[in-house]
Amino acid sequence: MLNNDFALGIAGPVLQLALLAILVHRKLYRRFLFFSIYSLYSITATIVQLWAMHRPSFTAVYWSTAILYKILTLLCLYEICGHLLPRLLPPLALLVLVAVGVLRALHHPMGYSFEARLTAAAAFWFDPAVLFLEALIFLFCVSLSLRKHHPITWSRYSFGILVGFGLASCSTFLTYMARFRFGARFEFYFHHLLPMIYFGAATIWLIAFLRPESPTEPWSPDYQRLQQHQNVADEGWNDAEQSKRRLRKWWRRFFRNAAIWPRPIHSNSLR
Repeated sequence: MLNNDFALGIAGPVLQLALLAILVHRKLYRRFLFFSIYSLYSITATIVQLWAMHRPSFTAVYWSTAILYKILTLLCLYEICGHLLPRLLPPLALLVLVAVGVLRALHHPMGYSFEARLTAAAAFWFDPAVLFLEALIFLFCVSLSLRKHHPITWSRYSFGILVGFGLASCSTFLTYMARFRFGARFEFYFHHLLPMIYFGAATIWLIAFLRPESPTEPWSPDYQRLQQHQNVADEGWNDAEQSKRRLRKWWRRFFRNAAIWPRPIHSNSLR
């Protein structure tokens, strides 16, 4: 039984290791920086958890790595679809989630030592809240892709990352809700479903990155760089308008002083 649990828990990071090798080989870490960091962190966190499995500090290590998992997941989603979200929404949502986790940790501690109880309770309540936010972001992006007028198009890499995180967040959130509903009766399924969900997400990412993108596939534009080019174009347009006004003023002044400029004829001069 222990060997089965170990194999199930290590299967996802093994796929993540293969995915990280693809990202480094094709230099895709420049395009998906946070996702590359997430892949590297998932492997490192698994090694650290296995090292601390039979140690007194395992609870604190496990829940600390769980909190960093969720923060990196939000950064990965913001890297993929941050241009579709309001700028103030991600930091405000993260602030609310952290505040909820800390408050629940202070009122409902878990574990033996004070540090372990505080960390475990914060992660335990922070985890479902982040999963719910991830599911909302995923459904929002899917709705933009399915709308009738001007749908959002994704590259295969970006869409694979989005689908992997989205399906994993929805499935994990439903698993948490089932655990809250059924309690200890669902504990066995809870501990086995979470590694299976992570394995499914890693499989989706690996399938998405196995084959290079074709040049005809849509590229997710860099909206920050486009905004910079727009600002430069606006400044150039303003300079051109000012030069046009100056040239018109100089033109009128030159011909007004010249002899060929037609003088206005007053009515008194005709008498």
